[in-house]
Amino acid sequence: MDILLQYLDIKKNVQVFVAITDIPCVTIYQSIKNLQIADRGISLVDHLESRDHRAYFLVGFIDARYCNRRTIGSFSYDDFCRLTCGLGE
Repeated sequence: MDILLQYLDIKKNVQVFVAITDIPCVTIYQSIKNLQIADRGISLVDHLESRDHRAYFLVGFIDARYCNRRTIGSFSYDDFCRLTCGLGE
């Protein structure tokens, strides 16, 4: 499953999206409950802010197959876990 994390760029007041691919679950509910995608999405804010020098706020989650949006970044689930939890995860 692929999902889009929806963030708000606070300075420009626009929505931006980050794609997470190859998540080992079937529904967004499973990814939030079993894989802690919400907590990790908040942790990804630090990486995005240091990379882009902007302030972001996590707004929501969207199933990528129903929404074709331009993204500011795309990460595999493994890379996403490494960015948000470190190499030990």
